[in-house]
Amino acid sequence: MEDARRRLLELADTVDGRSLAEAALWIAVEAYPELDVRHWLARVEALGRRATERVTPDQDVDRAAAAIARLLFQEAGFRGNAADYYDPRNSFLNAVLERRLGIPITLSVLFIAVAGAVGLRAAGVGLPGHFVVQVERAGRRRLVDPFHGGRLLEVADCAALIARLRPGERFDAGWLRPVTTRHILARMLANLKAIYVGTGDWERALGAVDRILLLAPDAHGELRDRGTLHARLGHGPAALRDWASYLERAPGAPDAAAVREELLALRRRLAARN
Repeated sequence: MEDARRRLLELADTVDGRSLAEAALWIAVEAYPELDVRHWLARVEALGRRATERVTPDQDVDRAAAAIARLLFQEAGFRGNAADYYDPRNSFLNAVLERRLGIPITLSVLFIAVAGAVGLRAAGVGLPGHFVVQVERAGRRRLVDPFHGGRLLEVADCAALIARLRPGERFDAGWLRPVTTRHILARMLANLKAIYVGTGDWERALGAVDRILLLAPDAHGELRDRGTLHARLGHGPAALRDWASYLERAPGAPDAAAVREELLALRRRLAARN
């Protein structure tokens, strides 16, 4: 586990698709301790080699993106797992490669890696509630939706998507800015955290939060949530440390008073046992 987290952190500030795919596989190692990262990374690279046979230098960005989409979503058979969206396997790149099923962010990681293999600039775009890819060639950009078969998107399509996901919320063009590898990895872990919290798997949720904080030490809300997970697991002193640190770093947070009450109540319970 320690080696996996160290390698994850080493890759967090890289910008190429291959490193992003490798980092995603190191996230999966904690769920699959015997995972051979090199084997699964080679599977990604094999798709990249196949893509070089389909993407030619004369193709503009739209044709190049469409060629990659055909390879991944028609020939190779990858698709969004709408039927079982919250299956944690959708968040592990090795399982996505094996089952050909994923969620927007993992399918986007795969698309970014394959696009990078053929020399296209590709980056993740973290829309609220959805994740897409921006591909660039010769100064022209195109948005691609890997979860929906690699559909090419206009800005208006993204606005319509957000309108469906968040009715009444005004579209913010800033959502279309590409995000970093570190952001993508933290978002993948946030998805896992939400899945595990939803099923009451506090131990795995704690592992996800630990890694989010490794990537984003200033994510104060995660510090609070880690304290809550420690408390649920009976790790009293660890819960106290996290809650106290949260209150120190975010004393004006809207939930500061509630967290302070939890902290004091836990202190009383622990003192009563001694």
